Amino acid sequence: MFLRMTKGLEASFADADKQTKGTREIFSIPAAIGMVVILNVSAHTDIRQ
Repeated sequence: MFLRMTKGLEASFADADKQTKGTREIFSIPAAIGMVVILNVSAHTDIRQ
């Protein structure tokens, strides 16, 4: 199970890396860094209205 999860994350990070590389090239900002945010859609949130 752990290997399946990490393989999926590895592929996602590789895709994100390609995307940030492309963005840096498009905007001519080679020193910019990228950030990956992982969200847990099943996490409980307590939003009070």
